[in-house]
Order: sequence, then C-alpha cells, then structure tokens
Amino acid sequence: MSEEIPSGVLTKSSNLIGVTEPALKLLLTILAGYIYSSTDDYDINWTMPHCILVLRLIGITYDLYDGYQPSENLSADSKLFALQKRPTLLEIFGHCFFPASFLVGPQFPMKRYQEFVSGNYSKKDAPNEPPDCIEAAVKRLSLGISYLIIFQVLGLFVSDDYLLTDEFSDSNFFRKMLLLGIWGRFTLYKYISCWLLTEGACILFGLAHNGVDENGETKWDGLENIKISIFENTTEFNHYIQSFNVNTNHWVGQYVYKRLKFLGNRQLSQFAALLFLAIWHGFHTGYYVCFFFEFIVIYMERDMVDSFLDHALTDKDVCNVSDGNALCGISMLLEGQTSTWWIGIKNTLDIWDSAVVAFREAFSRKLPPYLIFREIFLRDQGAGESTESFVCRMRSLLSQLPYELRRYRSGT
Repeated sequence: MSEEIPSGVLTKSSNLIGVTEPALKLLLTILAGYIYSSTDDYDINWTMPHCILVLRLIGITYDLYDGYQPSENLSADSKLFALQKRPTLLEIFGHCFFPASFLVGPQFPMKRYQEFVSGNYSKKDAPNEPPDCIEAAVKRLSLGISYLIIFQVLGLFVSDDYLLTDEFSDSNFFRKMLLLGIWGRFTLYKYISCWLLTEGACILFGLAHNGVDENGETKWDGLENIKISIFENTTEFNHYIQSFNVNTNHWVGQYVYKRLKFLGNRQLSQFAALLFLAIWHGFHTGYYVCFFFEFIVIYMERDMVDSFLDHALTDKDVCNVSDGNALCGISMLLEGQTSTWWIGIKNTLDIWDSAVVAFREAFSRKLPPYLIFREIFLRDQGAGESTESFVCRMRSLLSQLPYELRRYRSGT
C-alpha cells in the first residue's frame, strides 16, 4: 500500500530548487542517451520510450513535492495531482510502463493511475452489456488507421527525402509551394495516427475515463492527445498548441511553465518551457529552430496581432464619434466635486504638468494611448452610477493620456 509521507521526509527538497535536482538528473539520463545513440537521421530506438519515462518520473517527483506543501500554496491543478502518500514501487512501475502508453505516450499523472487501479473508472450500470468504452475505443482506432493510410498514400508523392532531391530543386516555384504545403500537413499525420491508436488502447483499458457529460453519457476523452476538429480547422498557430500533443503540452505547462512564476515575466517563462521541450527532444538543430519559431509566432499572434486589431478598432470608434458624442459631457465637468477633486495637489505640486506626471507615475496602469481611447469610447454610465462618479472615471481615463497628446487633441 502507499505510505503516507512522514514529516521531514522532504526536508532536503522542501524548496523548488531542491526538488528540481532529481528532475535535472532524470533529464541528464536522456541527454546522455542522445549523445550515445543519436545519428543524423530520425532515431527510433530505446531513447524514445525513455524520454516518455523521464517525464513520468519528473511528474511524480513534483507531485510528491506538492503533496508535502500547504494546500493554500498550490494551484488548482497542483491540488488535483498532488500525492499525499508515497506510491509503492509496484505503482511506480505500473504507472511508468503502462502497456498502452509507455512507448509514445500519452502522459498522465500518477493520481489518475491510482484512481484507475482503485476501480474509480470501472463502474457500470448494466453488467450484462459490454462496457461503453468499447465503442469509443473503436472510433479512435478507426480514426488512427485512417490517418495512417493517408500518411502512407501521400508519402508516395512527396516524402522527407524527396525535398532534398534535384527533382524537387528543379521544380518551379508554384509546384514547390504546393508540395511543401502538402508535406507540411501530412508529415504530422504519423504522430497523429500513433496517438489515436494509443488513445484507443487507453480507452479500452478504461484509463481515459473523464466523468460524464450533461446528458449523463460517459466521456472517454481524458487522455485525448490530438483534438482532430481543432487541428483540421486551424486558423492560427495557437490552435496547433491547443490540439497537437495535448497531454505533453499540459505536462510542460503544469511542471515547467507554471513553476517559473518567480521569473516575473510571461515571455521568459514561455521561452524557458520551450527550451526545455527542445532539449528533451534531443540535440538535432531542427528541434531548436522549431520551438524558437513557435515562441516568435505565439508572441506575434498574442501581442502584436491583438495590438494591431485594437488599433484598428479604436480608429474605427474615433472616426464614428459625432459632435454630440464629443460635447455631451463637457458641462458636467464644471459642476460640483467633479471640478474640484484635483485641487488638493496645488500645495504640493504647483505646476500642472508636474502634478499630472506624478499622479500618472504613482497610479496609472501605464496603458498605451490607443487602449485608453478605446476604454473611453466603450465605457457607459451604469444604471446605478451617479453622474459625478461617471465623470470622475472619465476624467481619470483622460488624465492617463500623455500630456502632448491631450494638448494636441484640445487644439492648444
């Protein structure tokens, strides 16, 4: 049986640095394997299941660490996966070498395995009927075989080696772009087919149980590693992250990305997580190029594209402002407390420019001007909000604008 963690057993590893030490040692084992056995080709050897094993053991290490921490210090996912008792050696072997997932995944936490062997996923209302997991397993099996057939057929026309031949090099530009588009799509199908086959096996075992839906039907998508509907209808790169190798992405998010909060920078944490993924895959240059481009593309989509769209929407709002919209609140700015709330600063900062700078540096959210304008145009007076309060809020937004811009807007 699992043993409860006694007080002090994790004393040496009671901080994040301490518990990271065994994780790094596990990572070094797979890196040593890559150095020893890697070639210039895509290697299929003992390092493939070993890299899956490394993530499993690292996950157990951090789950044990979380189980020793006060619950109020843990995130929702960490509370869900934390191990309050040490798993037995038999449980560790069963989890690490589960027959349907030890070769190519999917990844799943020790807590799920323990619930599975405890019988939490095996309840059945109709004992004389076959388990409902069979239908779900056959569907994923059929889908996996279909993707495998498509991969083999398209591979007859354009393969990895064909892209390096003189025939491809001598092709015209449009033929190259067509073949590259086809190749770039179907080359992922070999991974998808493997994941669908292993997912079907996990469903058949009962490990992929994921509760019931709103209709009371059992869900078997607990170990879904490829979301076909999203993958085949992607319109942005983030859709690939949401749909491709899902469980590994969740693993990296849980055990790497979220544990780098102390860096205080989302981009830096994401870069470190992607670097970990590249190192975990091996030393081939393509891994590092791939994950570096992923970092750049995600940054462009999430920050720069959204910023561009906000600019466009703001310009649209500005162009639609009528004279009535612009003048409707001016009279209210000269009434009651709304015209005197700022007077208290005169004894300390007698120059208006200095006062605005001081207030902005102390209290401003540091929003760019276009977002401030957008918030101004979208803000409405609430039903229970007084006019004075609404005007104060609008003046507060206006005060966040750079002085030069406010001066330009006012025409002075």
